[in-house]
Amino acid sequence: MLLFRLKPGSKFYGMRNKRFYFLQIILLLAPCTAIAQWATITPTDAEMLSSGPIAYSENTGDYRLEIFKDSENLIKSRFILKKGLLGLSANLCPTYQIDSGTARNNSIDNSPCRFDSGSAEYIIGKVVNNQVKSSVLVALMEGITLSFRFKLKNGDYRETSFSLAGSKRSLTAVIGEQVSVSET
Repeated sequence: MLLFRLKPGSKFYGMRNKRFYFLQIILLLAPCTAIAQWATITPTDAEMLSSGPIAYSENTGDYRLEIFKDSENLIKSRFILKKGLLGLSANLCPTYQIDSGTARNNSIDNSPCRFDSGSAEYIIGKVVNNQVKSSVLVALMEGITLSFRFKLKNGDYRETSFSLAGSKRSLTAVIGEQVSVSET
């Protein structure tokens, strides 16, 4: 199936080759990649610390981000390394940055992140009286890109990003439809 018909005699008529078809496939698939960036799952494992649904996104680099509410109404984010990496450096939390905002490597209450070799966890809000006051959560719901920078056990540095397209719907499912979110 051709998306574009070229007239015989035009200088591009002879370009009916793999590159031209590849370009058409890219144009067809490009809008689809941004649609399914975020989803929610309900944990079935008894060891999960979540008290409800988990919002998650997996990027093209096979890294995963999960956001959930625990039994104490703390909203947490968990950044999970892709399989096959050596693990996070033992003395440095990954840094995260939403769009061009402030880069952080701690929770919103300035406590350090909790991490092991394969993941890092941050507190990004708390539900109190059906309200969450968190500039980080607002930025996650309204932002475009979330980037993580981190050091591995072997000293290498890596960076990965997640699209925030569709995050607001998934995060609302996690914290609850009736909960209001504000920066202050």
